[in-house]
Amino acid sequence: MVCGILAVLIGVAAGSVAVWFSLIGGIVVCLGVASGVNNLLTARSIEDNGSCPELRSPGECCYQTCDFATMDPAATEIANRVIDAVAQLRTAQARAWLDPDLPRAAHRLAWEVLCCLDCTRAARDLAAQLADAPEHAALAAALHDTINVIDYRLNESAQHLAGCVVLAHEWDRKLRDIDTRHRGDRELSSLQEAVRQGLATETESLLHNAFYRITAARDLTEAGPFPWEQPRLDWTTNSQVTHHLTD
Repeated sequence: MVCGILAVLIGVAAGSVAVWFSLIGGIVVCLGVASGVNNLLTARSIEDNGSCPELRSPGECCYQTCDFATMDPAATEIANRVIDAVAQLRTAQARAWLDPDLPRAAHRLAWEVLCCLDCTRAARDLAAQLADAPEHAALAAALHDTINVIDYRLNESAQHLAGCVVLAHEWDRKLRDIDTRHRGDRELSSLQEAVRQGLATETESLLHNAFYRITAARDLTEAGPFPWEQPRLDWTTNSQVTHHLTD
């Protein structure tokens, strides 16, 4: 971006002779600004997968669930709930109905929760080490009490974020129900118009026409009665004979 700014300055100083310097420099500056904005938006991401570089410390470019996997169960649970809440709010259909700033605010607060958890990492390790040292029992107890208070507060924040997710999911469900009802109404309307009036009457007329013509042809050719015109006893007997012959 610095080169772009220099090119713009050279072009302005040279006047119309070096107008191309100004044009190219302006393009370079715009690209640099766009890249910088993109870096600002993605530099502090919260992910539930492994999209960030492996050779990094937790929170260097993002926080992942694996960053807290080695911590005690309380910290791991809080981190997982917070990261999951951010992911759920990011993809919720209800986003269009919420405050446009809500997902961004949730991301910012979740990042703060994860930073607080990350700051307690060394204290948790030290408390675990001191648990087996009787001479430091008072210090270990103080560390545990302080960590428990921090976990309680962070757990409350995680619950609030999870509550936002519950509300979003419930509204998602309502939206799906509304869409289902609308689609059901459309299908009912289309089904009512699928069979036009008079279709059954026309097919019945076609049946009568075929019956009259076939019956007349039978009479002219003396082909004999149809099965349904024979006595039921004969029809049953013929069916039994046919069944024995086929066996």
